Amino acid sequence: MMKQIYERQTLSTAVIDDFSEQLFSLLLEQELDIKEALRLRLAAEEALLYWLKELGECPCSMKLESRFGRKQLVLSAEGKRLDPADAKEDPDLAFGTRTMMNMLGVTFSFSYQKGINSITYILPRKKKLGD
Repeated sequence: MMKQIYERQTLSTAVIDDFSEQLFSLLLEQELDIKEALRLRLAAEEALLYWLKELGECPCSMKLESRFGRKQLVLSAEGKRLDPADAKEDPDLAFGTRTMMNMLGVTFSFSYQKGINSITYILPRKKKLGD
């Protein structure tokens, strides 16, 4: 059973820190490889930090869910349209959002509907014996 991490919080550095810790623990509970768990954790932090910098403290939600048999992480923040993949390189962020995502090998989909930015990361499937 997937767990809700945050349902509608105000985005802040403290919320991002707490979310990051909870996310990492939950990913490991899902038997995700530690390298994959770290990649997703860093990617999520980078996207949330970008939103925080551009949108300020705004309503957000973060959850792990299962859709069509695939587990996914969904991050959302209210405000103007801000796709982290479109962000310019930013010296205040670790490497810039696009560079960070590429370096981590993390892919995601972005959507913007009714004033809500959403990023969905599909978690890798568990490897079978012999893979």
